[in-house]
Amino acid sequence: LGRDLAPVKVVPLSKKTYSVTRAADELGISRKSVYKLVKENLLKATPFGNHFRISEQAIQDYLLQAG
Repeated sequence: LGRDLAPVKVVPLSKKTYSVTRAADELGISRKSVYKLVKENLLKATPFGNHFRISEQAIQDYLLQAG
């Protein structure tokens, strides 16, 4: 093996997470808009391979912040 592996963040199974597509559905916006919010640090997301996972709490936090 001998390869350096990045640390893995363990998320408890009780915390619900969504794909970008599902988060977009929950927020009523496009996938592109979700990626933009993540890039602008307005919506917290966790890298998961080549994808992101967005927690239910992050969605709720964004909705409260957005007013």
